[in-house]
Amino acid sequence: MIQNIEVGGTGKYYQMTSLATATDVPGLPVGSGPGCRVMIQALAQNVRYTVDGTTPTTTVGMRLHPTETHSINVAPGTVIKVIEETASAEVNVIVFK
Repeated sequence: MIQNIEVGGTGKYYQMTSLATATDVPGLPVGSGPGCRVMIQALAQNVRYTVDGTTPTTTVGMRLHPTETHSINVAPGTVIKVIEETASAEVNVIVFK
């Protein structure tokens, strides 16, 4: 499940709670035009993510520990995928455009 909430006028907040399989981060820019910045934070369990469209696994991808936050500059057309390492992982994501 992905819940989205407006964050001011420049960002959107998403809480991703179903990460048993690799899931795309929503709200990223597509086509041509400006990129954006994404902040991603793990909650309770480790997660893995990729930024090149490949599929992360429980052992492949950038590891994000609970309560850590990564900030990623994203070009249009970039696909970020997230998967949990252990059951019940969740992530918070803010996409700033």
